[in-house]
Amino acid sequence: MQYTQLGQDYLAQGLIPEAEQEFQAAIAADSTSAAAHAGLAQVRERSGNADDARREATTSINLHPNVVAYLVLARIELQAKRMPESAAEVSKALQLEPGNTAAQGMRQALQAHGQSLP
Repeated sequence: MQYTQLGQDYLAQGLIPEAEQEFQAAIAADSTSAAAHAGLAQVRERSGNADDARREATTSINLHPNVVAYLVLARIELQAKRMPESAAEVSKALQLEPGNTAAQGMRQALQAHGQSLP
């Protein structure tokens, strides 16, 4: 969807309010868009709102499991120092996309903290 792509582009440029606007528009157009909810989860995460980020990521995963949402959850858990929970989310992301570099980086970060993946 066009809004979701625009949102991702804005997010990549660090334009959080613009990204949020696009993801909200995408959800208004199609409330079942897992990508739009995952994008909004990233916006909430970057804004420091872990509860809303978790809610959006969970909604996204329930609609369609995806790496972006699992990694949002993994980073939230890591920030909260819940290593096993973070590792479980990274593991789910890698099951979907074994070659995903962001997920591999999270796995390495967890391993550096002595946490192996389930």
